[in-house]
Amino acid sequence: MKHLCLALLASVLFAGSALSATIAPEDQLTISIVDWDSTTGRVQPWQSMPTAFSVDTDGEISVPFLGLMPVAGMSPDALGQTIATGLLRQLALATPPSVTVTISQRPPVLVTGLVRDSGPQVYQDGLTARMAMAMAGGVPLSGLSASDPMRTQAQAVADLKGLRQSEDELAMRVARLQAERTGAETIEFPPLLLSGAHGTMLQTQETNLLQLHQEQTKRSLTLIAGRINNLNSEIDSLNKKSEVLEEQRTLAQKQQDAMTQLADRGLAVNSRQFDAQRALSLIETQSLDVQTSILRAKQDLAKAEADRLEAVEGRSADLLGQLQTAQAKLADTQTKRVLQEQLVAMLGAAQDPDAYVHVTLRRRGEAKPIEADLDTVLKPGDILTIGLDPKQVAG
Repeated sequence: MKHLCLALLASVLFAGSALSATIAPEDQLTISIVDWDSTTGRVQPWQSMPTAFSVDTDGEISVPFLGLMPVAGMSPDALGQTIATGLLRQLALATPPSVTVTISQRPPVLVTGLVRDSGPQVYQDGLTARMAMAMAGGVPLSGLSASDPMRTQAQAVADLKGLRQSEDELAMRVARLQAERTGAETIEFPPLLLSGAHGTMLQTQETNLLQLHQEQTKRSLTLIAGRINNLNSEIDSLNKKSEVLEEQRTLAQKQQDAMTQLADRGLAVNSRQFDAQRALSLIETQSLDVQTSILRAKQDLAKAEADRLEAVEGRSADLLGQLQTAQAKLADTQTKRVLQEQLVAMLGAAQDPDAYVHVTLRRRGEAKPIEADLDTVLKPGDILTIGLDPKQVAG
């Protein structure tokens, strides 16, 4: 019913148009030629002359006896007078015949884009882009509630605000994670979709998180570096102790060898030989303990080095995973937000087409699209594309 009303409205507007018709390429013309027959006292049509003519793409028709005639831009009355004068002259008639020219059919206007029923629309004089859009069914809103359009639009606007807020949050998170991965001291935030206190709060929150994580990583690395320094010092100390013990072991070994030689010759008692052996054994035991401590310290040092590597590379891998997840969510939210903006614009176009609709007009003979709006008067054969104003769907 709504579409029928739109079509009736367009017809009423056509009927009220006072614009005069001019002939255009691809028009279909009906040309009637009659003459007064004095012998019968009647008006006789010229039976030998065709009545249907097609204007070619160059704006010309071929008329018997007159040949090709340029007619584009002429009114039907002017063309009739021209044909009558030409026939009078060409056929040496006593009086000019009566020629009536009517435009029987005009090339349709092709309406495409954001309309319910895209395709050719019948052209009538005074047709505007607004009328053609109405004839094509207007903005398609299938699947949307038509019972309360204002409420539907308000809900769509609220949903759009929520998507923009989510997109801002994800964009701020991505910027912070990128700063963390590169070790930057500050975050290069992208422009906000929603300005105001919420945007400022998001930036402050992500900046605080960056500083907190950097401090945590720094403290962790500092503790690990302290462990590594302590273990290196311990190993150095144990190595020195090992060197001293080795010197003592060498001396003890020499002393034991000397005691054994003296005992063999009966110059030393067995107790002294036993004391030398016990002293050597004690030094070797201490040396073994030191070597064990060195090995344990080196194992602890290797673990500390691994902890430091994990603190750096492990954190980097974790940040990369978080960044990829956030970027995927951001891309998905951006897609939903763009679709929601288009929906809001479509709802707005149905309520206020002048504010939301963008018109592109292409006309035969023009290399580039013509500037147009909904009140632009169309010509036969025009191609009209209805779309959303980019300013209404760009976030």
